[in-house]
Amino acid sequence: MEGVPLEAAGVWFSHNSGYDMSQLLPRFSLRELQELQGRLVAANASPVGFVGLLLKKYGENAEITREDFFTHGLRAATGYSLTIAGTVAQVADQIEEVFEATESRGGFMISVSQGSPGAIMLNIIDYLVPELQRRGRYRSAYTGRTLRENLAT
Repeated sequence: MEGVPLEAAGVWFSHNSGYDMSQLLPRFSLRELQELQGRLVAANASPVGFVGLLLKKYGENAEITREDFFTHGLRAATGYSLTIAGTVAQVADQIEEVFEATESRGGFMISVSQGSPGAIMLNIIDYLVPELQRRGRYRSAYTGRTLRENLAT
């Protein structure tokens, strides 16, 4: 992550949110950021999901610099420093916590790095997915006849 300039994170966030992140003040409160997130969601732009995590961690009155915001966002966007480990129930709990904190509208993605053993993916399929299905967080069937029908439900 050290090789990625923070300005690149700002450009990436601007592209994905439809908001020019260079307009952020050098220092701002998370409450102001939460208001921005509300405007982005209302405009149907991609929400900045990690804002919910920042709010939960630091509170809405906390102040943050633009550089810190980009650093947190870069970690969230790249998955760097995000490793979830534990029992199936603990991992599912953590996934649900992130899902709720970020107010995700479209679900979540589970990925495994290409360098990981295949057994990790099999554990996800055999153990984690059934646990998330039991909790109602992961589909157990697709009822549509087309991909479009399945994505819309």
